[in-house]
Amino acid sequence: MKCPKCGNEIASGIRFCGACGTAVPDQVETADFTPMNTTPKKPFPVKGIAFGGVALVVVIVAALLCIKLFAPPKYLAASGSYFVYQDSPNSVTVRFDDGTEQTMNGKLQKHHTATMESGKGYLVVRSMVDDGYLDTIYYVSDKKAKPFADEANGNGILGAISADGSAVAFFTEGERSGNYSEGRLSIYNGEKTQYIAPAVFSSYISSYCISPDGKTVAYLTYDEEEDDLIARQWINGKSTVLGKGLITFALSNGGKLMYYIDGSKMNAYVLKGKERTKLDSAEELDEVWLNADNTSLIFSSDSGKSYIFNNGGMKTSLSGEISGFLLPPGALCVEIEDGVTIVGVKDFKNTYYCSYDAIYRITNKYETERIVRSYTTAELANDEKTLFYLSSGSVYKIDGTKSNAEPTMLVDGDVKRFDAIGNGSAVYYVNFDDELFYQKGKGKPTFIGDVQNSNGFATYDRDGTVFFLNDGELYSAKGGGKASLVTGVDSDDLESIHIVGNDIVVYEDDRNTQYRSNDGKSFAEIYAY
Repeated sequence: MKCPKCGNEIASGIRFCGACGTAVPDQVETADFTPMNTTPKKPFPVKGIAFGGVALVVVIVAALLCIKLFAPPKYLAASGSYFVYQDSPNSVTVRFDDGTEQTMNGKLQKHHTATMESGKGYLVVRSMVDDGYLDTIYYVSDKKAKPFADEANGNGILGAISADGSAVAFFTEGERSGNYSEGRLSIYNGEKTQYIAPAVFSSYISSYCISPDGKTVAYLTYDEEEDDLIARQWINGKSTVLGKGLITFALSNGGKLMYYIDGSKMNAYVLKGKERTKLDSAEELDEVWLNADNTSLIFSSDSGKSYIFNNGGMKTSLSGEISGFLLPPGALCVEIEDGVTIVGVKDFKNTYYCSYDAIYRITNKYETERIVRSYTTAELANDEKTLFYLSSGSVYKIDGTKSNAEPTMLVDGDVKRFDAIGNGSAVYYVNFDDELFYQKGKGKPTFIGDVQNSNGFATYDRDGTVFFLNDGELYSAKGGGKASLVTGVDSDDLESIHIVGNDIVVYEDDRNTQYRSNDGKSFAEIYAY
C-alpha cells in the first residue's frame, strides 16, 4: 500500500511511513498493544541514583528519577517517573508513578529516559508478525506510551532522546556496510516525525547526538568519493557540513558548543563558532562530566589530571583525578553514554567532587579547595554544605563551605557502612557485627536491630525512616524508635533493598520479584519475567 500523505510504498504490517512518519490508517488502530489501564493501582516508584548510572536489574529497566521535592535549589532534578519491565516472555509493561499501566506485546529491545524529564523517554519493542518481526519505537510522555515509527525485519531501531524529553532522534532501515550501518536519520517531537538525512551508525563510535532542547542534531554521513565519514549538524530543518572524520559526543543548544573527537588526529576538542580548543588526546581522555545545558565540561585523563572548560574557553586545572560528584539526595546525575555523564547543575561553582583519596570543592572562581583528606564513602546533605564521610571505620561531618574547617566525629570506629538522613539531622550505620544503629548528634547511639548484611538497609529521605532486612523480612524504624515488620510485603525471602529515585525497592532472592513503594507505606508487588 502507499502512504496517504507522500505516496511512499509501505510494506504490509508497517504502521508508519518510513519517509514522512505519517501513521497508516487502520494499521495503528489495530496495532498489538493494550491501552493504558486508567484505574490507579498501588502507587509505585523509581528513584534516581546519586552517582551516575541507570538502574538495571535482570530485565527490569528503571526510569531514572529524581523528585523535585528533594533537590536543593542549586541542583536540578527530573520530574515524573515510570519504569519498564518484561512481565512475560512476550509482554512489556510500562508502569507510571500513579499506578496506571500500559502493556505492549513483544520483547523489550531498548529503553532510555530523558535526563531532565524522567517522565519522558522512548522504548523499542519487537513483536512477531506473519513474515518475521516488527520493531516499534514508542514515545513515553504524559503517562502514556505512543508508537511513532516501526521497521519490519531490520537491524533494529536506534534512538537518542533530548535532555528535556521533547524530541527523539532515531535511526532506521540500517544496512551494514563494513564497520558501519547506513540508514535513515529522523527526529520525532512528540507530535510528528521529520526526516533529517541518510546517515551512518557504528557501535564503535558516537554516531549522532541531540542537543538538550531537542532542536539540534549532530550526525555522520558517508562520502563515497572521499571514502570518509562527514560530520554534519542539523538545526530546524537545515543541515551544514562540520568536517571530515569528526565524532561528536555532545553539543549545546543551537550547536553553539560542539564536543568532538577528530579521527585523523585522535584528539578531543570543543568547537565554539570557528574557534576550537583542544581538550586532550582521545586516548588520554578518561571520564567526562557536563552541566545541564552542556555549556561547561569537566574531564579527567589517564595521566591523573582533571580540567574544566566553561563556555568553550581555555581549560582550568582541577586538583586530583575526579572519580565522581558528591550530590545531595534527589539530584540528577546520568551517564548518557560510556564515560560521558550529565550532572544536574546549572554550573559547577560550589559543587563537590571526589578523587580516589580526597574530596574537593570547586569555588566561585573555578579553583579547587580540598575539604576531606581521606575517606571511604561520603554523602552531601540537602543544605548543600554539610558533608558526611566514613574514614578508618569512623563517621564524620564537616562544613564544606568553610576553608580549613575541622570535622566533627559522630561515630567512633567499628562502622562498616552508614547512610545519612537527607536533612543532615542524623545517620544510620551498620557495624561489623551487622547491627544497625541510629546516631543523632553526639548522643548515645540507639540500637535498631540486626541486619542480614551491610547492604540490607536504606534510608528513606522523605521522612527519615530506615528500612532494613532481617532473616528475609522487611522492617522499618523512624528516629531511633522501635522497629516493626512492614505490612503488605508478603515474603520472607528478601535479599536486597535500594532507594531508586524517590522509591523503596526490595528484591527477593530470585531477583524477579520486587516490592515497590513511593510513599514508604504501601508496597506493590511486581514480577519481572
